[in-house]
Amino acid sequence: DSQDALNRQVASIPDPETLIPTMDVVVVSYDMNGTALWVQQGAADHTDRAIDVVNDAQGNIYVAGQFSDTITFDVEHLNAMYNATFLLKLDPAGNEQWFRRCGGAIYDHVRDLLYAPDGELLLVGDLQGNMIFLDDSPDMINGEQDFNYYLLRVSTDGQFIASGQIGSDN
Repeated sequence: DSQDALNRQVASIPDPETLIPTMDVVVVSYDMNGTALWVQQGAADHTDRAIDVVNDAQGNIYVAGQFSDTITFDVEHLNAMYNATFLLKLDPAGNEQWFRRCGGAIYDHVRDLLYAPDGELLLVGDLQGNMIFLDDSPDMINGEQDFNYYLLRVSTDGQFIASGQIGSDN
């Protein structure tokens, strides 16, 4: 309940090498009066961060971010990619519905997330090399130039729809 959300302590996990607290992903839902309804934390051994948060008309929340190690929301998500992108769906009560990751390129960084009027999620970011989007049927996104901006279209069920790029050789 809301009292539990208010009393929940959120603490970062220390980096295993430096023992300094890392940055974690924290999403909090408030009612119209500013009372906390629920808290959802993504915790990992290394720094991870949310880049953007959007919601749909049904009250579902989508979070795009970066992480470099195993991260835990309601479920533990293993990760062997450095600085991978994640896309997370939470229901209106803050429960994890699905988690997707993409990465594996020389460099890939999500910059923005948008919930489009047609009900799709749009992710924008930088890409050098090729990255893979891990959904029910993994999809390879091949960098067309040496340096690219990408746009990924993803359904609200977390399935890859399409991608586009614009880039240059330098």
